[in-house]
Amino acid sequence: MCKTKVGNWLEDMCLQEEKLSEFARNRDEGSSLMYNVMGKRNLYHTKVPLAPRAGSTIRFGDVIMLGHPSTGGVLGVDLTEPCLDANRDQKLVTAAMPGVEPEHCARYSYILEPTDSATQIGDDLHFGEPVFLRCHDLLVLDEALGATRPPFYLASQLKNDRNGSRVSNQQTVFATDKQSMANAWTFEKISANTGVVRQLSGGEAVPCGTGLNGPTVVVQHKTTRTALAASTKNWDSTDFGRELEVTCHNHLGQNKVNALVSEMAGKTTGQTNVRLEKSPNFWCVIGDVEGAEQPPPVELPGMLNADQMVALLQERVASIEGAGERLVALADAAPGSNIDREDVAYELADIGLGFDSDATKTLLDAFDEGDGMIPINHFLDAALAQVAE
Repeated sequence: MCKTKVGNWLEDMCLQEEKLSEFARNRDEGSSLMYNVMGKRNLYHTKVPLAPRAGSTIRFGDVIMLGHPSTGGVLGVDLTEPCLDANRDQKLVTAAMPGVEPEHCARYSYILEPTDSATQIGDDLHFGEPVFLRCHDLLVLDEALGATRPPFYLASQLKNDRNGSRVSNQQTVFATDKQSMANAWTFEKISANTGVVRQLSGGEAVPCGTGLNGPTVVVQHKTTRTALAASTKNWDSTDFGRELEVTCHNHLGQNKVNALVSEMAGKTTGQTNVRLEKSPNFWCVIGDVEGAEQPPPVELPGMLNADQMVALLQERVASIEGAGERLVALADAAPGSNIDREDVAYELADIGLGFDSDATKTLLDAFDEGDGMIPINHFLDAALAQVAE
């Protein structure tokens, strides 16, 4: 048998050796994709305590989960994966399928936050009252910076030709760190066989159960008046496995029932027919039983702020060889006493300080006086404080 090698055999051997060495290096540093996914799963599945409201009603400030009885799913988020490449600020929201009663973990947990200053933490949440559903703070923990990032909220927006859910092209549901009324939701009572039930339920507190067999409600997006939905017809692939796509879509039945339209405003109307939601729009609020054993609360550092970023800047400039000299060269090249913040951000990234866009923005906001310019001497004095020592 001929054993003569033909083609780019040496190049192929070197490429294979480089792939093996890169894999070993990433494995040792813990930076491979496999280790990143495993680390994310461990963090997201950290057990957290829920509000002990089972058999009672929920209040602002409570930590709850939202289950989907008809599919056995539970609402979950992934703050590292964008919904669409066109808008990477919108993070993925799906309905996980644990197969059993869902665990009380950070990925499935939401904090009920008031939408106005008049509502206090501890007040009952009523049907029809707007509320923010904030993702658990553990999911925005940044161990490298020693702080928590800005919180993320469950949100939605009207569908258009460039913005739809990535499987069914319906109105998308996502998590965002931008605060607006697009993040506001209301809990509505299921109208059952008559349309007047929902109107007459205004002012009633929202009930809470312990699992997927608890009281069911409709979770409605306030600004678009569209209900949160999940269906076994639409599946999505995530780092956590195969999960249900979650959208805002009114799954309405064919039959109509009589409903009240303006009576709550003091007006009378004639007979009005409406169509009622179906099971894809039904969710249950999951809490814990009072007195039940719960995992200890997770101690989290404070919110990322400018003082932390300045201290971290000083530490990393002092530890990276040549970083101080490059900042001095940037200051010398500046045409005046101020320099554009985008130029500073580019230089910090090129030096390799390890700050992402959010961390860099927090840092530069401490020096920016509102005109988009950074006083270079002030910035240089702060950055080189530990170098000078």
